[in-house]
Parts: sequence; structure tokens; C-alpha cells
Amino acid sequence: MKKRYLKILLLISIFTLCSCNSKIPEGPIRDYIEGFSINKALDNIFTASLEYYNYEYNSSGEEIGKAYCYFEFDRSNEKLPYLYLYRTYEGSLVQEDDVKEKEVLKYIDESKTYGCEITDGVRKDLTVDKTKINDSITSFFYKDKTYDYYRGGLYYGDLIKISAEKWHINFSISEDGLLRYQLINDMTYEGAIFNTDYTVTKEGMLKDYYYDGTIIETKDKILNTIKIEYNIELDKRTSI
Repeated sequence: MKKRYLKILLLISIFTLCSCNSKIPEGPIRDYIEGFSINKALDNIFTASLEYYNYEYNSSGEEIGKAYCYFEFDRSNEKLPYLYLYRTYEGSLVQEDDVKEKEVLKYIDESKTYGCEITDGVRKDLTVDKTKINDSITSFFYKDKTYDYYRGGLYYGDLIKISAEKWHINFSISEDGLLRYQLINDMTYEGAIFNTDYTVTKEGMLKDYYYDGTIIETKDKILNTIKIEYNIELDKRTSI
């Protein structure tokens, strides 16, 4: 399996929504989407925890690669930010830097400043800077801004706003009040088939995400899931 090919599939599943000059049909879907705002997200979301799984399988259905990530943060007080990251890579999903396990903890509280990183068992103390911690947390929401378009993080609101005219039939409002997007057995990308299912909060933040993609000729497959909880009480770590 070629990792680059499957990564392209994943990117297409996320960004296949992109189109310009969209006009969303009137109705509850349009009303929901028009409520999306990065400012709402930043003003209303103060803590979060994220779990991410990524798997690759060969044509026999055997798992040949696995990646896992857990991330949590608390930005309820900008003067006392907290973040924790843990990630692992196995098999075909090991990255180019060959790191297989990484753990990072940074925080500032009333009595202590702490920063540590453990990479494949090697521990390193980190210099902790309040602004850099807050910048890292902000990148959870977005990484890039072009005019009034925010992208690159888990704020999906602007991406959906510019694409819903073409893809509005794939949206619905779930029983728990989230905006849901489903694309089943899609063959937009020649030689592959994929399924996408995700939900977004009223602010425009991704809540959960499912994707699977299969190369038709080889039967190689990738499976990706994300689950996020917002404004929860965190059992904060004090050391690693």
C-alpha cells in the first residue's frame, strides 16, 4: 500500500466539499450553517479532549499500520494554559522522522511551570512560554486565516459555508442537535471508493468523524476516526 495514495484519499474526503460562491437553500440546514463562527467557537469552548485513530489494511484485511493520538487542553484562563499530547505510530503509518511514540505536557499554574517531552523513551525538559502554549491550543481551532476564511484545524464552519450549495443534500440535523454530513460509496476520485460521516457543533467545530477509503484495484484500505468532547472537566496531568 502506498501511504501517499491513501493520504490523498483522506484529504479528498475532507476537502471534496470545497466549491466557491455557494448559496445555501433556505431551511433549517441553512439556518444552522449561518450560525457558524470562529468567534463563537473561541468564546464558548474552553476545554476539549480528542481521540484519533488511523488504520491501514492490506488486500487480505490485515492491519499493516496504526496511528493513535490523544490531545487535551484547558484555555479557560489564558494566564494558566494547559495542554497534553500523546501519540503513537506503528507499521506503515510510522512518520518520516521515524518517531513511534511521543508524549508532551505543558502547563502553567499558580505554583508551578512545567514542560516535558518524551520521544521514544528519551525525556527532555521544555522551556514553557505562555504565549506559545496558547498558540498551540489555538491551532486546535484553526491554523491558517485567509481574509475571513479559517482553516486547518477542527473549526469546519467556513469550509462548510463555502461548499453547502453543492453538497447540502448530504447534510442533516441529528437527533442530538448536531449538523451531520454523510457521503456513502463515493467514487469522485478515480480508482477509489470512500465513505465519510461526521458531525459539527452549532459553533462549527468538528464533534466526531468517520472515514474509510478503499483502492478498488488493490483492495487496500484506510480507516480514520476522531472523537472530541468539549467543555468537560479534565483530570489534568501534573507530570509525565
